[in-house]
Amino acid sequence: MNLYLKLIVLGFLLWDQNYSTLGQDTPSGGQGTFSPAPQSTSSIQNFSNDSSRITSSTSSDSNSSDTQASTHTPTMDLTSPVTDTPRTDLNKTISPEDVSPSTPEDNPIPFNCREIKDIKVDPPLYKELFERLKIHIPKNLTHNTLKCLNISSSGEYTFELLNFNFSVSMCTSITIRCWFEECTERFNFSTNLDVPPRHESYSLKVIEATNQINFKWHNQKEAVCHVVVKSNCSDVTGNITEGGDIVDGLDPYTKYNCNSDLLYGGKTVKRENINVTTLIGHPEEVQDLKCNTTKKNVTLRWKEPNKPNGPLDGYKVQRLKGEWKDVNNTEYTFSGLKPFTEYTFNVTAFNNRSNNLLGKSKEISCKTKEDEPSEVTNVKSYVGPQNNGVTIKCKEPNSLNGPVGEYVLEFDNLAPMIKGSCLFVIKDLSYLTTYKFKIYYKHTEKGKQFEGEVNTKYNDKALIGFLAFFITLTCLALIFVMFKIYKLQKKSSCNLRDNYPLIAHDDEGSLLNIEPIPVDLLLEAYKRKNADEGRFFLDEFQSIPRVFSKLSIKEARKPCNQSKNRYIDILPYDNNRVVLSEIHGEPGSDYINASYINGFKEPRKYIAAQGPKEETMNDFWRMIWEQKSTIIVMVTRCEEGNRNKCAQYWPQCEGELEDYGDVTVKITEEKFFPDYITRKLHINNRREKSERDITHIQFTVWPDHGVPDDPNLLLKLRRRVNALSNFFSGPTIVHCSAGVGRTGTYISIDAMLEGLEAESRVDVYGYVVQLRRQRCLMVQVEAQYIFIHKSLVEYNQFGETEIITSELPHLLHNMKKNDPPSEPSQLTSEFQRLPSYKNWRPQTVGNHQDNKDKNRSSSVVPYEFNRVQVKVDDEPERENTEDDEMSTDQDSESEESIYINASYIIGYWGTRSMIAAQSPLPNTMVEFWQMIFQRKMKAIVMLSGPNQESSDQECAQYWKEKSKTYGDLEVALTDENPCGAYTERTFEIRHTKRKDIRKVSQFHYNQWEDLPKDTNGLLEMIEKIRKNIPCNRMEEHSRHDRSVPLLVHCSDGSQRSGTFCALWNLLESAKVEEVIDVFQTVKHLRRQRSGMLSFYEQYEFLYDTVASTIPAQNGQVQITIHQEHDQDNQQETKNKTPEESQAATASVTEDTAPTPKVDETAPNGPSAAVFTEVSLRIDE
Repeated sequence: MNLYLKLIVLGFLLWDQNYSTLGQDTPSGGQGTFSPAPQSTSSIQNFSNDSSRITSSTSSDSNSSDTQASTHTPTMDLTSPVTDTPRTDLNKTISPEDVSPSTPEDNPIPFNCREIKDIKVDPPLYKELFERLKIHIPKNLTHNTLKCLNISSSGEYTFELLNFNFSVSMCTSITIRCWFEECTERFNFSTNLDVPPRHESYSLKVIEATNQINFKWHNQKEAVCHVVVKSNCSDVTGNITEGGDIVDGLDPYTKYNCNSDLLYGGKTVKRENINVTTLIGHPEEVQDLKCNTTKKNVTLRWKEPNKPNGPLDGYKVQRLKGEWKDVNNTEYTFSGLKPFTEYTFNVTAFNNRSNNLLGKSKEISCKTKEDEPSEVTNVKSYVGPQNNGVTIKCKEPNSLNGPVGEYVLEFDNLAPMIKGSCLFVIKDLSYLTTYKFKIYYKHTEKGKQFEGEVNTKYNDKALIGFLAFFITLTCLALIFVMFKIYKLQKKSSCNLRDNYPLIAHDDEGSLLNIEPIPVDLLLEAYKRKNADEGRFFLDEFQSIPRVFSKLSIKEARKPCNQSKNRYIDILPYDNNRVVLSEIHGEPGSDYINASYINGFKEPRKYIAAQGPKEETMNDFWRMIWEQKSTIIVMVTRCEEGNRNKCAQYWPQCEGELEDYGDVTVKITEEKFFPDYITRKLHINNRREKSERDITHIQFTVWPDHGVPDDPNLLLKLRRRVNALSNFFSGPTIVHCSAGVGRTGTYISIDAMLEGLEAESRVDVYGYVVQLRRQRCLMVQVEAQYIFIHKSLVEYNQFGETEIITSELPHLLHNMKKNDPPSEPSQLTSEFQRLPSYKNWRPQTVGNHQDNKDKNRSSSVVPYEFNRVQVKVDDEPERENTEDDEMSTDQDSESEESIYINASYIIGYWGTRSMIAAQSPLPNTMVEFWQMIFQRKMKAIVMLSGPNQESSDQECAQYWKEKSKTYGDLEVALTDENPCGAYTERTFEIRHTKRKDIRKVSQFHYNQWEDLPKDTNGLLEMIEKIRKNIPCNRMEEHSRHDRSVPLLVHCSDGSQRSGTFCALWNLLESAKVEEVIDVFQTVKHLRRQRSGMLSFYEQYEFLYDTVASTIPAQNGQVQITIHQEHDQDNQQETKNKTPEESQAATASVTEDTAPTPKVDETAPNGPSAAVFTEVSLRIDE
């Protein structure tokens, strides 16, 4: 028994020593390979002992005897047939080598397992990757039965000799255990095998980058396989770069031949070979950058980068802190530089084809060469130190243009004198002699000479004796004369009264007796008083006392109140000053520089106040609260001409809160309009715990000096204010800076218009006297006094013509009615009242003999005050054009200019936003394009008829299908797009000297005969132009900007252009203010260019076109809110009809304001008054 046990132990030891490596012959992968899952130890042990389970799971022995041939070495094959699922069939065959085929008579020979020594497992060949596994066994065992079992799958399948198949999952690890049935002692061996993925399941996607290539293998069967990617790429020189799924460190824009291997378990599953080119990269810096300099030019030359990393599209060059310029070649010249100045330049290559890749910038510094110095400055010559000596001194030139040099003086016939400082003293010259001299600065170059002359004086020593004698004689004569005068005065004094009574100054004595003016004689009175340079206006104004000295101003002069006054000479009278509630313990707390002002037969309708100071803002809001005021009219800007006019007494931004004493102010709404700003303010009194709403209207276009150009601006402001008036609110607060000049002007216009409507007469003189009795200096200067009369004439002559857009369709229908039929319609009468303004301004340059052939019509010539001047552009290229951006036409008036028939047109926002011009003639095309280039225009509107023949007569075609040069400008048509009624073209303008390039769009409307045929097409074109041209309100800096965004031209630059400009402004007004005033718009255009809108049909077209843009709902015009009333007034006004609301805006009816016909002898309407300079301080 013991011997038997020893043999068993020895057998297992021999098996373990000879065959324990069978399961380790499976391929082992490197980095990233899949490791087979570990097997259960208990399963392996149970496999060798559980013979009953193995026998039941095997195939029949008859299947094992079907083998027709045998080889010396039996083999087990692993194959992977194609299936729809990621599975692999495992097929096992055993075929002995060099042995005769087996026969049924051959019987297995039992043997001792310890004799098995030569069994081994060969790994598969590369080309048979994971397809076949060969098991070699000794020849003496080929007749024995080999059984195999996949113990990784619950032991349900076995291998017996031939062709037994079973399926396992892709990318899994299996363990196969085999044994010989005939072993006298149980013997078995095992091996591990990883089932690979199918190479057909993977596809390769290559992603190129600048410096790397990404190889992405995609598994179409969605099986989880732990594969490894190894790739390498070689360039044309044979350099090989290796990597995994990403191969980096490559050169941009380089062609590579790449191999990518998909590995599983360390063996290649699939390989792809592909040619790949990396993406374009940033170029390296340019090579061999050099500069060549002259006095004012620097020429840069360079070579392209060693590694452009792609096809170069050009280069960018820059002067330090300047703008980049694109260059197509390897040379560029900067011109217009300063001599003897060091400049720093940068050059970089770029590629536009791939998101504008810029290369590394290379910098170089160059100094321009010396040039002649400019003329010496501040040259002074005088006699001294003696009368026969001369001293000459100067300061260095503004531009040395070279190294430090010396001053040279060439004095008359003397030898040139050279010094390091400009101080020359020449002595021992002749007396009373004129000497000429030249002085200049010199270094390597000789500067410009200053020429002058100096006179020596007389010989003072010889003259002293004569002067002493003459003075003595004169003194004696003077004493004698004075003695005689004294004697005569002493005699006559006896006959005169010793004392004279003092005459008291009477303010009332200077007043004149001026009768009120009837409304029918208002225009005639204006013309009469304005004649002779406004002499009668001046007499009236100067007769009104500036200050009524009998009225006390003690409170304003108290020491505690003096700091509260903005100006020391503008103080409120004690009898009608606004008295605030006293604050206990604060002397003067009831004082504020503000006065009650009576309206037309309405006491204390207004409060005229100075603009609040920083220290009086709390008092200002306390006054508003205590007086229950709901409207503030501000007729100044906070700062004008770098002078503080008024502190900002409201929050800066919408929604912000600011505390002013007990009053908290919040701005709830802020709206900007061309000439005014409206703000809705919500105030809360913390002490009284109540709140109110305030409307603040700020008039923003009162010029720094003088009065507004157009009286209609203040008339419109009055309409806006009166539309907000509330019967229950307190006085209207009106203030400017001092609270007298502009404030008095606005109050006078408002009150006098009420008097004109109530009594059909006005007493401007009497009302201004009344204002001065209530506050000193009200209506401060003569220009304001005349402006009041001018505003009344404007109102009386033309009436109210503004219409709310929501009411326009209904009103327009009534305006076109002839009621009665024999009388003209209201719209016709309105057009007939328009003044023509024919020849009301000089047209000197346009009517000059040299320019007559540049005008299409002698009746349409631009006025001088707004004529477009085209500057003679003969300057060399300049590097920096920032100065041009803010230069004005006044700057160019001193420069030589070329005439062109074009006029600036003021747009809706009050700026010179348009130019109306006649269509170019063949001899004015150069000036036409220069105007477009110099004024930096964004869009051109061309208005012509549909007939091509008539269009050619109206306008010479000023462009070609290809590029054409006009003077210094090369114009190229780059795009053309028909859009129905109009055609859109894009031009590129290149300055041949400055190399500047600008683009401008042309909108050619070709459906305009007498009137536009396609109104919708015209409106569509206008809307498209607006998207390219921003319409912003006028800022302070824009007043000096020379750029004009829009050019409108037709045959004469007036008829069609005027209609278009009027429609442009009216549509903007309807959009922003929801009101239109066709009459004032056309009237304003006629003042700017002759021949504007001469026909009634054009005038009617404007009304019809704007009315067509108003949306409708349910067959009725959609009503939009024009102006929001104060919340305190909303309940009172919500039930009013549109007609009543319109009446509330102070529109004039025929009964209250009869409008006389325009005097045929004065078709231009009221002429502009000539304002006389007066010696008064104008601070508003």
